[in-house]
Amino acid sequence: MFSRRLFAPLTLSILIAPSLLHAQTKEETPSQDGIEAFRGAQVYRRACATCHGEAGDGRGHSARYLDPLPRDFTLGIYKFRSTAAGMLPTDEDLYRTVTFGIPTTTMPPFVDVLTERERRDVVAYIKSFSKNFAEMPPAESIAIREEPEATAQSIAEGKSIYMINGCWTCHGSAGKGAGEAASSLKDVWGREIRPVDFTLGKYKGGSDNRSIFRTINTGLTGTPMPSYAESYSYGSDSVNLPPTLSEAYADAEIAQLRAYLQSQPTQEEVSNMSDSEKESLTARRAWALTHYVKSLSREPGLWYRLFVEDTEVSR
Repeated sequence: MFSRRLFAPLTLSILIAPSLLHAQTKEETPSQDGIEAFRGAQVYRRACATCHGEAGDGRGHSARYLDPLPRDFTLGIYKFRSTAAGMLPTDEDLYRTVTFGIPTTTMPPFVDVLTERERRDVVAYIKSFSKNFAEMPPAESIAIREEPEATAQSIAEGKSIYMINGCWTCHGSAGKGAGEAASSLKDVWGREIRPVDFTLGKYKGGSDNRSIFRTINTGLTGTPMPSYAESYSYGSDSVNLPPTLSEAYADAEIAQLRAYLQSQPTQEEVSNMSDSEKESLTARRAWALTHYVKSLSREPGLWYRLFVEDTEVSR
């Protein structure tokens, strides 16, 4: 009598890598992507399936206990990317998430659990769950110009841009995630979603300045957080301040905003700038907004460190 264990590896190969077996029959040698996905399937089953599910649909055995719920890979929707709005993440984006995890959630870092090759292999396998990766062209990361020094002036300009872009409507004038629209926000799955509290200084997409810059300018696909990459070329005479601004900010703050606008070039002057001048202007403003958002962080209290930051305790 033959042992069932003898046939287990063969059965697993047929189930999880039919495309690879087909490639071997047709071309004799599988592609490098196919090899990585084949190896990654084994890593995925061991390290990821309990939360994300065997089929990659986010319905693993542990999913019901997690908040937020694990990502459904079959939809091809990823929040944390370095690519432009509406585009798929790069392999490095996925690798970064697998490596460093997602702070303030139960998605752990695997940097000390899986080898580099295992992490890259599992990225290749995760991509196989969505046809988007095969049908959409690969995207490139957005360009991030060199960061200027954060100064009182750049932070003040960033506050004005925060007000102009309407960031306060969701994140609140103090950045605590309590804006007028905060309670009505939902993601594409119909679940309620709260804007991040900037005062905590912890961001799911990364808390260093470059990561914050990237998130602001790529947006978070599947959520109400849009990309602001095209929002920095305003002229002083093209900004219309909403009446509700006075409900969120003091008169002195609004007066500072108006003084800032008066110091900026008009829309005609912006339009007549050379490409390099426009790039410098928009990069300066983009970094100013990043510096302002970063300046809102405060030292977290004991409760946050124990029950939010330390997910092992909160679990």
